[in-house]
Amino acid sequence: MFSKICRGAAMLLMLLACAAAILPQNGEAARREAVHRLNYFQSYETEVDGRQALRIEVGMDRDNVTYDVTTRPYLEKQLIIDLSNTEPGKLKPDYTLLAKYAKHLHIRELEARHTQIRIDCKNPVVDGSYAVHAEPTDRKAKKPYRLVIDIFATGGTGSSSRVAGVSGHSVVIDPGHGGSDTGAVGPTGVTEASVTLAVSKDLQSILENSGARVTMTRNKDVDVYGPNASDRQELQARVNVGEYTPGAELFVSIHCNAFSNPASHGMETYYYAGS
Repeated sequence: MFSKICRGAAMLLMLLACAAAILPQNGEAARREAVHRLNYFQSYETEVDGRQALRIEVGMDRDNVTYDVTTRPYLEKQLIIDLSNTEPGKLKPDYTLLAKYAKHLHIRELEARHTQIRIDCKNPVVDGSYAVHAEPTDRKAKKPYRLVIDIFATGGTGSSSRVAGVSGHSVVIDPGHGGSDTGAVGPTGVTEASVTLAVSKDLQSILENSGARVTMTRNKDVDVYGPNASDRQELQARVNVGEYTPGAELFVSIHCNAFSNPASHGMETYYYAGS
């Protein structure tokens, strides 16, 4: 009889242990309950500390959201905000913004409860060109707890800088690769074609702001020659842009080379001085 009681007690303890393993702990339940869900969006032009700005408000159903603000060195005109323990909720994935400040805002849930807000700005995202903060619920204005993002019309220094000695000169810029040819691909999946185009557009902005005339072999992710071109035809098409641009004095081709040795770094510059 004693052994039967012991076996019964042991089985009961095993069942309780299994139940404890299956049922959520209080901490886990609390974490699930604390998920933020986006439920409000508004953007409008305003003045912040005497500066013209585009104010973007993204609201949610609870307060105290955790967020990180970052920029991407290869995409200087993007502002990235990562929201922890947050779901997109009822908001649309894409919004069109005032072109004077920014083009688009994108909302994506990259993984479970990790939502990212990406803003395509008009100017480079540098210190002083934006500000991010949270504001409490405003019941009078019918606004929930929200993240406030200010994009300023001017501020900081970036690709709009001026350089001396180029005013009146004609330059052809060739963003390497593009279209069917991605070029090198980085560990995060970024392509050489996208980086060279971003760098070339910034260079175009610097030169044009400094008074130069700039011609681009491509302004988007396309083959210069067109579809189904051979490597020879594609390269010749880029050369033709330089040869057929009236008054062109300089042809600059931009690439981002890759190498298997991670110790390799720095910049390569090749030039033909001519006669």
